Amino acid sequence: METTGRMKDSYLTTMKGAQEYNDWMIEFARINVNAAFDSAQELCGSEIAIGKGRGLNMRIVVDLNRCQGYAQCVPLAPDVLKLHGEEALMYDPNPDDSQRQRVLRAAASCPVQAIMVDMHDKGVHDKGKGTAS
Repeated sequence: METTGRMKDSYLTTMKGAQEYNDWMIEFARINVNAAFDSAQELCGSEIAIGKGRGLNMRIVVDLNRCQGYAQCVPLAPDVLKLHGEEALMYDPNPDDSQRQRVLRAAASCPVQAIMVDMHDKGVHDKGKGTAS
């Protein structure tokens, strides 16, 4: 019984340490991504860096075959990206324009580059939609 208790304590300590390490890594990634975007905004001006005021719609696609469920993106755009269970990522493919900077940061944070962000002009029809010419 004493050995079982020690093994259980060791396991719980290890799990707590792993969770703290994961939390730290997510925070580290968030800080680095924010710093990278802040630098880009300083170099290019905030409107160029995040596309404000351009009249663009945003569409995102997550390659769920490529996504490994690391979830580094989730805390950066929690209104757009959510974990369902432990590894399944759910997302809004057409997030509100107010989420643009958060989505771009989340996409940049993905270690396997599974998040693709597409910007297109408002009012321009997608192929196959609208009237025939």
